Parts: sequence; structure tokens; C-alpha cells
Amino acid sequence: MIGVKVEATGINEVINTLGKYESELPGCISRAINRSLEMVKTEQIRKTTESYFAQKSKLLSSVNVFKTSKSNLIGSIISSGRVIGLDHFKLNPKTRIKGKIVQTAVKKGGYKSLPNAFIAYKSGHLGAFERTGKFITKNGRKRETIKRLMSVSAPQMLGNLSILEYLQGYADEKFRMRLEHEINRVIGIWLLKWSNLYLIS
Repeated sequence: MIGVKVEATGINEVINTLGKYESELPGCISRAINRSLEMVKTEQIRKTTESYFAQKSKLLSSVNVFKTSKSNLIGSIISSGRVIGLDHFKLNPKTRIKGKIVQTAVKKGGYKSLPNAFIAYKSGHLGAFERTGKFITKNGRKRETIKRLMSVSAPQMLGNLSILEYLQGYADEKFRMRLEHEINRVIGIWLLKWSNLYLIS
């Protein structure tokens, strides 16, 4: 499991900016964080697919966004899941061809040869397999078992160190941008109310 956390920093500076609108601060921060979380999730998926031959649907299905409230101003993006079969990445050939060495690419940048692998269909999966060296007897016949070749999990891809380092700066930037937007919106609403009251009086 891997996660990205977004929380508020520099609160005193924001309080000084809001002044008499300080009571609106938790709502501003909560909305800013929640909007930032969605932006970070989208960017995290995009950056991951830049580096990996990963299916976007596999990455998205592994991610949960935990949003903030006025009383809990820490939001997070958590990815969980098991390792993924090589058949969900680049695999050549995709069907069994006698004498053809299986090649795979998980990260972008080139294929890796798997001289002991072969393409097969088992348990609903068409993918790359290897013989295990272990035998079972079925219907009076002795057969060698095979195993499906797996790769990395969605959390491992999404939690790549270079991606997380980039996302930290991205999250900070988007949070500050959204918080400024929320503060300006609140001040604008208060000014409008004050203007209406002034005109009525």
C-alpha cells in the first residue's frame, strides 16, 4: 500500500490574510485540499503511465481518495493491490509461437527477454508462464505445473520515488492555488453581502 498526503501548511499567514473572516478558514482549507487531491490523483496516474506500460484502468481501480472535513484537515490518496500479471503490460508475442522467445516490457525504454517463458492460457488468463519443476498426477498422468509470471503492483508503480518527489511539489503548488481561490471567493461573498446591506440601509 502506498499513499500521498495533502495537508495545510502556513496557516498563520492565511489567518492574517483572512482577518475577520477567520471563521471561514477551515471550510476554505478543506475545499482547497479536496480539490487538490483530485488534481494530484489525475497527475499521479498521468506521470505513472509516462514511465510504465500500465493500463490506466488498473491504476485507477487501485486508488482511493480520502477527503477532508472542517474538523479533519488532512486528506490522502491511498493505492493498494497485488502484483499484476505481465500480460497486462507489453508482451511479445501475445500468442504461443513455437521457437519464439517471449519478451516483455513493464517500464518504457526497452524489452526484456524471458528465455524460459511461454505463452499459455490458464485459469482465465492468457499470459506468460514458466514451468515450476514440480509435478502433479491427474487422471493417471504426471504433469509439470506452470506458474503465471507477475510483475509490479499498482502501488509500486504509483509510489515510484521519482513520481512521489515530483508530486510533492505539484501538490503544494495546487493547494496554494486552490486555497487562494477559496479565500478570494469567501471575501467576495462577504463584500457582496456588505454591499447589499449598505444599499438597503
